Amino acid sequence: MIRIGILLDDLNIPIWVEELIRWFEEQEGIDLRFVVVNNGVQSSGRSSFIYRLLRRLDQKMLQLPNDPSKKVQLNPKGVEVIRVEPIRKKFSDYFPEEALNSIQAHQPDLLIRFGFRILRGKILSVAPHGILSLHHGDTAAYRGGPPAFWEVVRKEPVTAVSLQVLTETLDAGDVLAKTFLRTDQTSFYRNQQKIYWAGKQLYQDQLLELSKKGLDLYFKENKNKFADEIKGHLYRNPSNFKSFQLLCGYLLRTATRRIKAKLQYEQWQVVIQKKHQPDIYHSEKTHKQIELIPPADRIWADPCLITKDGEHYLFIEEKLNASKNAHLSVFRLNKDGQPVDKMPEKILEEPFHLSYPFIFEGKDSHFMVPESGDAGKVILYESTNFPYNWKPLRILLEGAQYYDATLYHHTDGYWYLFCTQKSDDRFSADAYLHLYYSKDLLNDAFQPHPMNPILTDVRGARPAGALFIQEGKLIRPAQCCAPRYGYGIYF
Repeated sequence: MIRIGILLDDLNIPIWVEELIRWFEEQEGIDLRFVVVNNGVQSSGRSSFIYRLLRRLDQKMLQLPNDPSKKVQLNPKGVEVIRVEPIRKKFSDYFPEEALNSIQAHQPDLLIRFGFRILRGKILSVAPHGILSLHHGDTAAYRGGPPAFWEVVRKEPVTAVSLQVLTETLDAGDVLAKTFLRTDQTSFYRNQQKIYWAGKQLYQDQLLELSKKGLDLYFKENKNKFADEIKGHLYRNPSNFKSFQLLCGYLLRTATRRIKAKLQYEQWQVVIQKKHQPDIYHSEKTHKQIELIPPADRIWADPCLITKDGEHYLFIEEKLNASKNAHLSVFRLNKDGQPVDKMPEKILEEPFHLSYPFIFEGKDSHFMVPESGDAGKVILYESTNFPYNWKPLRILLEGAQYYDATLYHHTDGYWYLFCTQKSDDRFSADAYLHLYYSKDLLNDAFQPHPMNPILTDVRGARPAGALFIQEGKLIRPAQCCAPRYGYGIYF
C-alpha cells in the first residue's frame, strides 16, 4: 500500500485534478492519507494585459465541451485537511516546522503537488520518495511557463507533459516519465487543455506501475531514465510588446485558416511504388509511382496490399464526403500495379466508421481486423469469398476506443496485438501505444501487457502497417502524427 498526501492551493480545484484525486481514492493499492491546503496569500502571478487579452480571446473563440480547467469543489472523504501558511520568499514557498510535523505524522511514502509556488526546503524530503509534480512541457526544452504556450508560439511539432520528483531547482527535478502530444498550432488555449488531460493520464499510468512494482523498484528503474538530458531554457509570461506581436499573428493565422477552409478541401489519396531495392530506410524514388486519385466526392486511405494465387489486391478505406462513416473497398491490380478497374468495389460496411483494413493469411483462410474505434471494440473478420465477402468472427477487445489494431504472430507462439487506445474523447487517439497478447487467436482472450501503455509519444505510437523481419530485426512501422496527422512513417 502506497501512502500519499496531496498539496493544493484551494479545495476549489480544476476538474482534471478532482477526477485524479477521486481515482486515487478508488485504487486499492493507494492510501490517500491527507490533503494539504495553502492558507497563504494567493497570487495570480505576473502577466501582461495583452497576454491576458490574448488568452481570453483564444478561449472565447475556441470553447471546449470538456474543459479541464473548470473549477469544482473537492470534498475529501475521510482524510485530514491540513491547512498551511507557507513562509514566502520571493517566488518560493517554505513549510514551517509545525506543518512538517503534521505531515510526517501520517508517514507518507510520497507527496503529490497540485498547488503552492516553487517548493523549497525540508518539505522536499519530508516523504521518503519526495514530491511528485507535473510540468506541462518538456523539461529538456521548456522550463517555466506559461504551460503549453511557447510550443505554439515557436510552432513546435509536439508538446510534452513531464512527471518529475521535485528538487530545489525549478522544473529540473528527476524526470520519471513523459507524454508527447501533437501541438495544436491553432490555439494556445486548446493546446493547454489537452495537455492537462494528458497529465491526468500520465499520473494514472505511473501510479499503477508504481503500485505493481513497489516503491523501491519503480524509483530505481525510472529515476535516472532522463538523467543525461540537458535542461531547457527557463521561459516566462510574455511582455505587452511580445503579446501584441503574438495577438496580431494569432488573428492573421485564424483569418487565413478560415479563408483556406472555404477555398480548399483535404483529400487523401493512395500511391503505389514497386519495390526496387530492399533498403526500406531510404525514401528516394527508385521506381515510377502509381497514383490512385479518387473522385472529388471521396477519399481513399489506409492501403493494405495482399497477393493471393498470383493476383494483387489493394484494400482501402473509402469515405464519401456526404457520409459520416467510411467503408472498406478493394482494387484488383495487374502485375504492373495498375488498377484493373477505375473504381474499387465495396467489401464491408457497418453502422460505424471503418478504416485501416489490416488483412493477414491464416492456415485455411484470410482474416481482417479493421479499425473500428467508434464502435469501442476490435473485431476479427474472416473471408468467405476472398476478397469480396467477410463475416465477423469474434471480438478481440472491447471497452475502450482502439485504433489501427495490428497483429503479429511471433515465433514464441503468441499473437501480439498493437494498437493506440483511449478511454474517452478527451484523450489522444495517436499517442498511447498498447500491447495485448494471446496464445490462440480464435479462442483465447487477449491479455493486456503489464507495462501498458508501452509508448506515450505521438511521433511513433500509432501503428502504420504489418510488422516484418529485415536483416534479422523485427521492424514495426509507426505513424508520425506530428506536426499534423498523417505527417509520415517511422520504422
